Amino acid sequence: MDLSKIMQAMFTGADIGEALLKDGRLLSSPVALAAFFSRRFSSQDSYEHRFDSLVFKTQKDFPLLQNRETVRFYSTDHYLYGYIYRSSLSKGLVLFVHGIKGQADDAYAIGENALLEAGYDVFAIDLSASGRSEPNGIKGLHQGALDVKAAIDFICTRDDLKNLPLFLFGHSWGAYSCLASTNFITPVKKVVAISGFSTPIEEMMALPESKTGMDLSANRPDLEAAMLDRCGPQYDLSALTGMKNNPQIKYLLIQGALDNVVPLKASAYTKGKSFPNVTSILVENKGHADILFSEEASQYQKQIEIGKRQVEKEYGKDILTYPPELLDSLRYNIDKQKASQIDAKLFETVDEFFQSK
Repeated sequence: MDLSKIMQAMFTGADIGEALLKDGRLLSSPVALAAFFSRRFSSQDSYEHRFDSLVFKTQKDFPLLQNRETVRFYSTDHYLYGYIYRSSLSKGLVLFVHGIKGQADDAYAIGENALLEAGYDVFAIDLSASGRSEPNGIKGLHQGALDVKAAIDFICTRDDLKNLPLFLFGHSWGAYSCLASTNFITPVKKVVAISGFSTPIEEMMALPESKTGMDLSANRPDLEAAMLDRCGPQYDLSALTGMKNNPQIKYLLIQGALDNVVPLKASAYTKGKSFPNVTSILVENKGHADILFSEEASQYQKQIEIGKRQVEKEYGKDILTYPPELLDSLRYNIDKQKASQIDAKLFETVDEFFQSK
């Protein structure tokens, strides 16, 4: 049994046979953990090979996102890249953090553009092993929190940024990273975390359980021991302790009720919504990937998904290997504008939260 392939399949949403998960070594095998963590989640050009690049608008498609400053800063033992966008209104600075397999310049650009339009300066970063950032792998999901801390430390070195009200905005891994970064002393005023998980171990248990319907709790001690050995004591850095220990920071937790990537049982929303400094919103009809989009866009994306599966089954997942006439047809017939409509009400809520007393 190739445990590395199984682990990759679990965390990239591929189908897995139930029999493969009956091997108790699955969640604790160093080989399996290395398969997930010791690789890049995205690269500068990888998005151009994916079907999603035909569907969603990216940084290149938004006029407001063309004028930016590219910066490089240090996190742990490697360099990260970030992109600073300035607004004439300057209602504050939003540190924008993408999810796993994402990067600042892909479909997440819709959120950066929305916040820029709302009058915020935006600092979008590529997390470790993502986009342009180094290295080619990470030890564990807690690295995202260290990356956000590093970005905040960088902001504090800039005279033109350090005095602006600082807000954090993240989705999925980025949401967890924003929340967990507040375990460290930071000048953050408010945090918006969408579809974030509470701890890495909670997510690493809940995701395969949601995909297979199996109870894998018996494997948890082995997984914890393996992650401790791999990462050291920070392997399960908690988003909850950040919220609990920082009553001066206000948090907005937003979660899709249909999310099967960060299921409710593992979400920061479920475990943190009772804290007095937390505002929580459950979106009944949304899942994980579609929560940033309008209902119309979500329905259109579902229609495209049907055709996408058929095309990928026949031609594979690298669109740059498709016959030119097929690629031209897809580009002509897919409406990126329609697929990329944001949930305007959600971003209005975010704006109101950032501006509230």
